[in-house]
Amino acid sequence: MLKINLPPGKTTGWHKHDNPVFAYVLKGTLTVELEGNKVLKFAENSSFSEVIHTAHRGINKESSDLVLLAIYLGEKGKPLSVKIQKE
Repeated sequence: MLKINLPPGKTTGWHKHDNPVFAYVLKGTLTVELEGNKVLKFAENSSFSEVIHTAHRGINKESSDLVLLAIYLGEKGKPLSVKIQKE
């Protein structure tokens, strides 16, 4: 589990997951951009499962901090996410 704090205007950077990830929005609203130009929004007190093997990034488009609780179902010693270079 990780508690993630994303200040206003910041992003997670483009990445993907090879294992399931579940998240809960503790504070703020999360905007997620997916490859293929799809955009999703998750409001405070909502939960969701992240996409697997699909490039995406989280963005805080709000004026206050975004706080998430992320639960990663993976293997010890394996990365939680894989960074992706996007143009």
